[in-house]
Amino acid sequence: MSLMDMLQNTIAKQVAGNAAAKLGLPTEMVEKLMPMAQSMMMSKIATNAQKPEGAEALMGALKKHTGSLFDEPTAVDQDGVLNDGQKMMGHVFGGDAGVNQAQNALAKMGGIDASKAAGLLAMAGPLVMGALGKKNQEQGGFDMSSLTGLLNQEKQQAKAAVPSGLGGILDMIDGDDNSDIKDDLLQKGMGMLGGLFGKK
Repeated sequence: MSLMDMLQNTIAKQVAGNAAAKLGLPTEMVEKLMPMAQSMMMSKIATNAQKPEGAEALMGALKKHTGSLFDEPTAVDQDGVLNDGQKMMGHVFGGDAGVNQAQNALAKMGGIDASKAAGLLAMAGPLVMGALGKKNQEQGGFDMSSLTGLLNQEKQQAKAAVPSGLGGILDMIDGDDNSDIKDDLLQKGMGMLGGLFGKK
């Protein structure tokens, strides 16, 4: 089972109740949107790691992420985790413009406030890094080749996991254009989130 499979089919459901209570959202909504937030984070992390400086930064960050949050994911609503997640968003999405693009896209797809979408992304980031950290520990430490190889696989899993037609949103977020994603694509996303992610 891939890391994305575990994050989206197991972890997302385990954290939904705590995350929903923290953000003031319905649990069902979090169950649908958290997998998309996780896909956004994993895909962008993998894209960043395609550059040597990005991979080196990620290797350094993994020294701080030992996988403990992956073992106890319900701690995702703790303030310390959220603070780390907020900082992570800036690094992963490349500053305020990239963060705004990602959180606005998630907000429009879910019909929620951008601040709540930001909260979901701030939780998704540490969960993704926790999964990578756990894998790093299990393998006795990644080298550059094994890390980028794993990330390429997980990026494909992230894109495969989203409902058909939403891959374009991940592609835009992965790119360097931080302009707002077109409303027609986001409207399509709003309809599709009730599909794959809504299945029990």
